[in-house]
Amino acid sequence: MIRNIHLATIFFSVVFLGACAGPQFKWSDAGKIKSGMSSEEVTRIMGDPNIVASRDGKLFYTWASRGMCQGSRAVTIEFKENKVTDAPAVPTSFKD
Repeated sequence: MIRNIHLATIFFSVVFLGACAGPQFKWSDAGKIKSGMSSEEVTRIMGDPNIVASRDGKLFYTWASRGMCQGSRAVTIEFKENKVTDAPAVPTSFKD
């Protein structure tokens, strides 16, 4: 009985802490992205995007995450001809 309680405690602790692990990207990293950077430079800073979409000759990379402790976060960066055309404006109030 006690062993089952310990196992249940460990299981729920791992699940809860995993859900609070935080975003897959940092706002401070998103703030480093500048117009004219290549997609390779951006992914070196941000990691691989969760979503890649194209429209009207432009490519859009989106990083998104959801955590129980920090809520949802998402940022999209626009590319044309492999260069950032619309760098994200990250408010200083956004914390990692």
